[in-house]
Amino acid sequence: MNPMNHTSSCKGCSDHYKVTEEQINRILSSNLVKNGSCVPDELYERRLGACRECARLLDGTTCMLCGCIVR
Repeated sequence: MNPMNHTSSCKGCSDHYKVTEEQINRILSSNLVKNGSCVPDELYERRLGACRECARLLDGTTCMLCGCIVR
């Protein structure tokens, strides 16, 4: 199936799966996310703004094109 034609879920998830704030907070508090590996705040805000304007952002949390969590 072409992901551009599929609008009900993200690339990597089934239609019934929804990412919760609790799950996002757990991921962001893990050792996998280190402050040194993040982009500067200005660039982060610019990227986040582009995601928020995109029609492919599912429930304000998930990119339907790549499956990334958007926070």
